[in-house]
Amino acid sequence: MATPAAPRPGTLLALHRALAALDRRLGHLVKWLLIVIVAAMVLIVVLQVVARLLLIPIIWTSEATQNLMIWLTFVGGAAAFRHGEHIAVETLVGRLGEATRRGVAILAHLLMLAFFVFFALYGWRLAQLNASATGYTMAISQFWVFLAVPLGMALATLSALARIAGLLAGVAPEKSDALEVGQ
Repeated sequence: MATPAAPRPGTLLALHRALAALDRRLGHLVKWLLIVIVAAMVLIVVLQVVARLLLIPIIWTSEATQNLMIWLTFVGGAAAFRHGEHIAVETLVGRLGEATRRGVAILAHLLMLAFFVFFALYGWRLAQLNASATGYTMAISQFWVFLAVPLGMALATLSALARIAGLLAGVAPEKSDALEVGQ
């Protein structure tokens, strides 16, 4: 039985470039989505505070901010992963040789990839299971709330795949670009 041939470096480099380009394009869309989510949360909370001061009951504001916080958590978590902003302890890894460091990075990203894929699939199933349920005060399907989980995990999966392809192709990881509006 013949063993499969290892991918050629040029193929891995092309895959990395394609995945990284898609990741960057989606990253810009995600950045604007996060800006809209945070702005909506601020406006809703201000509305809620003003309404309470005026003794006007607005019951949907709490549920709306909770739903937006779920989206902010999962989509924002994917954006943080994309920019390398999650916590990491690099003391031991920094003392390793270059080849070992690269191997550890590949292993770590493969483990993260497995986590992201698992939760993307589980999140999709959860969203489907909750499609017939609606919120207590808002008559929207909970599918749209739970959709944040598979979407965030899919975005993180794409970033992990781009990094793994880059590591395998020998491309140095890109410097994290900040989540600034002007970019």
